[in-house]
Amino acid sequence: MWARLDALMSWFTSIPGTPARIVNEPYHLPTTNMSLKMNRLPVPGRTFNPRLRTGEDVAFIKAIRRRGQTILFSPEPEIFHRDRSTAWGFFRHQHRWGLHTYVVRFGVENLSPWRRGLFALGFIPGLPLYVVLTTALNIAPWLRRSPAYLRYIPIFLVCYAIKGIAVLCGTLNPALALYPETGSRFGATICPAVDQGAES
Repeated sequence: MWARLDALMSWFTSIPGTPARIVNEPYHLPTTNMSLKMNRLPVPGRTFNPRLRTGEDVAFIKAIRRRGQTILFSPEPEIFHRDRSTAWGFFRHQHRWGLHTYVVRFGVENLSPWRRGLFALGFIPGLPLYVVLTTALNIAPWLRRSPAYLRYIPIFLVCYAIKGIAVLCGTLNPALALYPETGSRFGATICPAVDQGAES
């Protein structure tokens, strides 16, 4: 059950068997299987922002789009992915996904306390709207396949409420979304290789 929910929450932009198409904003592709030309990288020689604990795929696709390039989904490559199969793993993953929202959307250069405070003050009353809109964006691709997916709306709402709380946490404490730089004022030293592998 939990693996099924994890797949529904994770792969709504990459549903197997759906037609090839352009992936428009606000959607992006997860980095599990991505093909690109090296000369199209936003930063030469680097694919992902090494500071990001999660959300590196969102930031990468945002940078690609800023360069006027198009993101395409193809159903032809087949990948095998082990989705999270426990309640703890599933909900922990949903929470982790929300932590990077502020940093990815507004950039590492916009971490001043007053900017984050203003965002948080606006986000708190808007949280119910966030939950409803993100649930709608997630469920829409599944509903194009079958109206039977309507039964998942309650759990999607719960998941996006958890993500909404994580958005606030990541906004108020950017260290939760970032690996620290040398001399950074955000967070303590961690082991990026282990953490990144676990969450990618």
